[in-house]
Amino acid sequence: MNLLIHPSLPLGLTALLSENPAWTPTHWSVVGASDATDAEILEHAAQQGSVVVSSDIGMRRILNAKPHGTPSVLQVRDWHLDPDTLHEHVSAALRVLESDLRTGALVTLVVSSTGNKYRIFPLARNPVPQGSGDGLVFVRDAFLSAALLTRPEWTDTARQLGNLCICINRLSVMRLQDITFREDDARAIVSALLFSQATTGFEASCTLASMGMECEARAQARNSLEAAIVGYAHAAKPELDVIAKLNGAHKRHYVTFRQALKDAIDIQEGEPLDAYLQRIITDMEIHPPADLKLEQLAKAAGMADAYILYRFLSAEAGHPTWDSLRKSAAHHETSGHVVGISVRPRFERIEETLGIAAMCQLAALKGLQVAFPDKDVDDMVELYFDVIRRMAVFPAQAFPKETDK
Repeated sequence: MNLLIHPSLPLGLTALLSENPAWTPTHWSVVGASDATDAEILEHAAQQGSVVVSSDIGMRRILNAKPHGTPSVLQVRDWHLDPDTLHEHVSAALRVLESDLRTGALVTLVVSSTGNKYRIFPLARNPVPQGSGDGLVFVRDAFLSAALLTRPEWTDTARQLGNLCICINRLSVMRLQDITFREDDARAIVSALLFSQATTGFEASCTLASMGMECEARAQARNSLEAAIVGYAHAAKPELDVIAKLNGAHKRHYVTFRQALKDAIDIQEGEPLDAYLQRIITDMEIHPPADLKLEQLAKAAGMADAYILYRFLSAEAGHPTWDSLRKSAAHHETSGHVVGISVRPRFERIEETLGIAAMCQLAALKGLQVAFPDKDVDDMVELYFDVIRRMAVFPAQAFPKETDK
């Protein structure tokens, strides 16, 4: 495996790593200019098929450089170590993560006295499929397959957004893998669970969109955004006591279910089903349920823009409405009148649907960042927001930059 040692690391590391015959290390000072940019170093590594070994450059800086075929990078965070000790940690990481680095990954090594930690962000990419358009690349190991992204119904913009959704999903999964909390930390656990629910909705939304199920995809994006809003409010505004509101809302559903059973089948108090429901709601009289109002939560947490998008999705896809119903109809080309029923896949607005899904999940990531701060991920979220804004895909205008408000 060819290694390119970034100038941020000492030249002596090269000789130490060369002791392993499986690696061919080269220090940048030997092959390039001392004032080279990170983009130039990454470009050289990509051309040579080398893995870059560096100090902590930062995920955004690496991905923002965007050399053709971004190379794998192993970056050591806070590495203030002598060369021999640094060599031991880097060598161990290269051995453990060789498969990931060969496939394509951005790996952050955090050296710790309690055991080194690795954060892995996959970068694996396939060559551009023939005839798919210039500059497009497809991620190999992702929940959206290259076969889906190469369907003729997908526009170039849709393919780019599909790849962006894959990157956002990978970032989300990486975050779920590396956050830690105490077993008795209910606030942290609820934050992680809400984010997990949002991520599941996001994956479902993208997958459904890839198959042309437009309304269903938007309904799942709506579910993802609902979890994102609640999660952000929970993390940003502890005084709202979102856990109590969630608990109260949960019990209220069973209260209405129990009443519906009484109205429909005259279920009697004390019957097994009634007793089961009563156990669920038994403490409601002691602890009156809080009111879970999504609009109030969104405004209190400073996410009014996200709530506007939520209402748009509710009107268009979350409920049976005239707009959602007419999508299943065939229309006369001239008059627009309904002339038949259609259940075909729909790709006419796939760019917008993928953009909506991406923005909903980025909102969920921002909420998780409040609960579990991480500068790298903050930078990545803003990078992805910027990509969608530059592409001018709806609903980017619903999430303006803070400086735009």
